[in-house]
Amino acid sequence: LDDQLEIKWYLKGGGVHRDALIDLVSTTQNQIIAAGDFVGRLSFSEGEELNSGDGIGDAFLVSFNQDGELLWQKNLGGSNFQGIHAIHTTEQSLLVSGSLESQLVIENEIITASSELKRQVFLGYFDFSGSLNKLEVFPNSAQFFPSQIFGNTSNFGITGSFANSLLIGNQLFESPSNYQALVVHLNVSTTPIFNLYKNDLTIHIFPNPANDFL
Repeated sequence: LDDQLEIKWYLKGGGVHRDALIDLVSTTQNQIIAAGDFVGRLSFSEGEELNSGDGIGDAFLVSFNQDGELLWQKNLGGSNFQGIHAIHTTEQSLLVSGSLESQLVIENEIITASSELKRQVFLGYFDFSGSLNKLEVFPNSAQFFPSQIFGNTSNFGITGSFANSLLIGNQLFESPSNYQALVVHLNVSTTPIFNLYKNDLTIHIFPNPANDFL
């Protein structure tokens, strides 16, 4: 820059406790998407708030247009939610890497619960309106900390660090000492990651049969 940094616009996301911006990306639809963690409440626009459950830290996804106007925002949280690590955009999807212990909740919908209270890394596929399409959980990832996602939806990679052992697909990575750096290039069509999708939306009617009241 020759003289000074010219600010076109800025936004402050404020709450009642700790707020942290983790990652920021842009899309081919001229959106700016930010992700981070917060405790309590968080607001980027007057009158529109996100609230974390029971004072526990949750994560946020928030989208703006090129003029800084809020398009949509999502609250990601749950029981013993760990937070967001990285986000990345492809032609069709927004990829979100995070971790949880027992449960992940998006907009009051329970998406998945792990079988035990043990930290697991997940990869969420969102569309550009913020709706979750698919969720993948990496088993045996308690000491895996992703830092970046790269590539496209069907052929992407993850960088990060891990300790002890990490299972991705059929490949077991082992670290004999402390944390080691890792770059993994994945082909989703041939990599059997443990897939978890949204809850079944089938309508259940009960009691069935019924005499007077249904």
